[in-house]
Amino acid sequence: MPELQPAEPAALGEGLSPADARLALAIVRTVHQRWLTLGPLLQSVGCPAVSTLSPGLQAVLLGAAAQLLFFDRLPARAVVHEAVDLARRFANPNAAGFVNAVLRALDEAVMSSPEATGEPWTPGRSRLPVDPRGGQALTSRPLWGDLLPDPSNPVRHLAAACSLPRPLVRALVEAHGPEAAAGVAAAAVRRPPVFVAEGTGPPERYDGAPVWLAAHLAENPARRVQDPASALAVAATAGLTPRRVLDLCAGRGTKTRQLLATHPDAEVSAWDPDAERARDLAAIPGVDVGEPAADARFDLVLLDVPCTNTGVLARRPEARYRWSARRLASLVALQREILTRGAGFVAPGGHLLYSTCSVDPAENQEQAAWLLGQPAGARFAPVGERLRLPGGVGEAYADGSYHSLFCAGSRP
Repeated sequence: MPELQPAEPAALGEGLSPADARLALAIVRTVHQRWLTLGPLLQSVGCPAVSTLSPGLQAVLLGAAAQLLFFDRLPARAVVHEAVDLARRFANPNAAGFVNAVLRALDEAVMSSPEATGEPWTPGRSRLPVDPRGGQALTSRPLWGDLLPDPSNPVRHLAAACSLPRPLVRALVEAHGPEAAAGVAAAAVRRPPVFVAEGTGPPERYDGAPVWLAAHLAENPARRVQDPASALAVAATAGLTPRRVLDLCAGRGTKTRQLLATHPDAEVSAWDPDAERARDLAAIPGVDVGEPAADARFDLVLLDVPCTNTGVLARRPEARYRWSARRLASLVALQREILTRGAGFVAPGGHLLYSTCSVDPAENQEQAAWLLGQPAGARFAPVGERLRLPGGVGEAYADGSYHSLFCAGSRP
């Protein structure tokens, strides 16, 4: 897999109307999200392996296939015609006939009769999971023929149907069982809603136009974009009364803002080694931004550590293609370094809060157990933990997350 980066609207080129720019961004995102589904389906109708084609042909075929399979409102004839024209202009003029034949065959493989669509998705060889508008449950896109692997092999089937690397699906099945793994895989093909939190209130779904989101946030400085699962960790500290709080892996400050709202009487410090993120943190009123001194002590330390992002694959489609056992091992080692350092900042009687947006036990429960077995964690006692798998419908949707809260003994 190529190293995929999230597309920005400005990267879509000049000369597009706002509506066309939004469509282009949606197509790019869908290709990223469904890459490992699009390629095999193109092969099933006679296309060579996509990776063997020129970059131009890959772009044309994957973009058009995404539209044929997942964009109901776009006429198939128009999609094919545009793809043929793009192939002539940007790939290979001699490939126009090949592109036309492959895409027409793919369109014929998709059932278009109204009575065949819209049923709830369940794993099947002739059913693709599709996220309908409005945040409802996944529905099925029926296919003519058994084009997907048999669901009796959940690893192969979910990898193809939900565009996930097989090693990642295997890890999900081993950690959570086939049924729960299917739920995590299905969540990875959702178009997740935007949630906005205000103060200490629960995040609420934002149904306004995306173009107005920035203005909506600007109306009230207490507002922040935050998924309900992301808010669970800091919410678990609502009953504490810390005087000094440290957000050691603060990123761009989402949980920092939540800490300020949850503990308004505390002195809140935040730090992130990335210079750009540190500048964002500095723009948050009431936060002391800077790397803490080695002898500094805090009553509450939050460690929202870097992770594999397996709980937020719908929001970060490219993260699934970066997953590997080697990358997981590297992140686990980094998390343990951060845990060891963060534990040293906790004052006697204080609390340590560890959180991830992963659903992998190696990054979650196993890390909590590891800390308690280390010299740095010997003075800590577990207070509570929570794992939230991604999924849900409508207002009940949330990403995946994990957090564990520890209390330090009275003596360091």
